[in-house]
Amino acid sequence: MKIECLEHEYPDGTRSVCGLTLKVREGESVVVLGPNGSGKTTLLHHVIGLLEPKDGYIEVLGHELPEEVHRVRERMGVVFQDVDDQLIMPSVLEDVAFGLVNQGVPRREAFERAERVLRELGIEHLRDRPPQFLSGGQKKLVALAGAVVTEPDLLVLDEPTSGLDYRATRRFVRLISELKERMDFTLILTTFDVDVAAELADRVVVLKRGNVVAEGPPRRVLTDVDLMRSSGLKPPEHVELLRELGVKRPPLDLTEAKKVLRELVGERLDGGP
Repeated sequence: MKIECLEHEYPDGTRSVCGLTLKVREGESVVVLGPNGSGKTTLLHHVIGLLEPKDGYIEVLGHELPEEVHRVRERMGVVFQDVDDQLIMPSVLEDVAFGLVNQGVPRREAFERAERVLRELGIEHLRDRPPQFLSGGQKKLVALAGAVVTEPDLLVLDEPTSGLDYRATRRFVRLISELKERMDFTLILTTFDVDVAAELADRVVVLKRGNVVAEGPPRRVLTDVDLMRSSGLKPPEHVELLRELGVKRPPLDLTEAKKVLRELVGERLDGGP
C-alpha cells in the first residue's frame, strides 16, 4: 500500500493538507498512533475509499484509488470506530454473513462460515441477538467477525479499543493477534493507546496534525519519551518510571523492564549512585 501527500477538501470548503508518505508491506502490521485530531481517521477514510484526495496518490492492494475502490473493498475488512454505523442486520448471524452474501456466496455457505467465525471469537451465543442491544464490547467483536469472515487480505481497524474497559481491550487485542497469525492479513490499526501499539505493531507510525513525525519499530518509537510527550501521547508507564530513574534507553518489554528495575534497586541498596 502506498500513500503520498494527501490533500482533502471537506464539504464546508475547508482543506486539510497532510505532508504524508506511507508505505505498508504485504503481511505487515502497522499501528498509526496519535492523539485525537491528529488525522488518524482521515487517513483510514482515504485508505478505504470514503474520502478522495484532491492531490496525491493512493494505491491499496495493487489498485489505485478511487478508480478501483470496489476491487479493493472485495479484499478488505473494516471495523469503524463507531461500530453502530456498520451493524445493520436484524441478528448477529445475519450481520456477520452479510459481506459474504453481498459477494455472491450462497446463503447456506455464508451462514455456515459466519457461525464458524462466531465460534472462533467465542461469541456464538450472540448469534440470534439483535446487534443494537449488545454491549459496546460485544458490538466490537461482532463487527470484527463481519470484517474477517470474508478472509480479507487487508484488515483496517479504526480505534478498535476505544470505549472498552481493560478486560475487553485485552481480549480484543488477543483475538487480533490470533487472527493475524492464522490468516496472515496485512493490518492497519489506529489508536492513541501505546500499550495496544506495543502488542500489535511491527511498525509504529506517529501522526501529529496530519503529518508523520516518526515511524519505526515499537521498541524504538514507544520508548522515546520526549517524542511521545511532544506528540500528545502518554508513554508506557514503566518506560516513564525508568526514564525518571535515570535509565536513558528503557526497554519496552515489561519483563526486561522489571529486570532493569531490580538491578537498579540492587545497585542503590549496595551504595551505588
